[in-house]
Amino acid sequence: MKLKKVFLLYILLCFSYSIMGEPPHNWKSHSMVAREVIKKYEDFKTYKANFTIKTKNKFMQGIAYYMQPGRVRFEFTQPYGDLLISDGKILWIVVGKQNLIGKQDLTLNVKNEDNKPIFAVMPGRGIKHLFNDYHYKFDDINQPKEIDGKKYYVLDLEQKVKIGGYERMQLYINAENFFIEKAIAEGSFGTKTTIEFSNIQTNIELEGKLFQYKPPENARIVLNPLVSEE
Repeated sequence: MKLKKVFLLYILLCFSYSIMGEPPHNWKSHSMVAREVIKKYEDFKTYKANFTIKTKNKFMQGIAYYMQPGRVRFEFTQPYGDLLISDGKILWIVVGKQNLIGKQDLTLNVKNEDNKPIFAVMPGRGIKHLFNDYHYKFDDINQPKEIDGKKYYVLDLEQKVKIGGYERMQLYINAENFFIEKAIAEGSFGTKTTIEFSNIQTNIELEGKLFQYKPPENARIVLNPLVSEE
């Protein structure tokens, strides 16, 4: 299911560095940047941003919402009618054109190869897992760098253990507020997915009903599509 990649991305690292001479007072290492990012995503209570997702053959866009604890909503305007929504206990994956809905129970005690829960719909926890599961380093020595008039720290990530999914990523981290504004993820067969976030707002007022969902009676529902039967 195509929308699984969004989940893998919203639920979604070691480097040796040396520099000659005296570093500037505001210089940050790759590990310092990672800690700043983790802290940023652990601290906010609510989140809203526009997003775009691009693959070789697909373009998707919409609005992403988050509210503690673990409530998320990816509302797609392209393709219109698609939706990824969770109240923290159930994750619904709606494919509008096919009238197909995935219902994933997030309370299942499913763990990965490292004996960690795979369902952690929490930005801070998800970002922390990312930096634990991937080796990471700056893409080059010149950091932060100016891109399209803004300064970014750019990190290259590589999966420590090749277990499928995205083996390599590149993160573009805003050097002023430490939000991830762009991620390029590459799979084992060279397929690339790019996700970008803009107009990011945090700690704004959101209504709880935004994360509630009731499927239509005529919908085809697939249970636990994100869990292997093995």
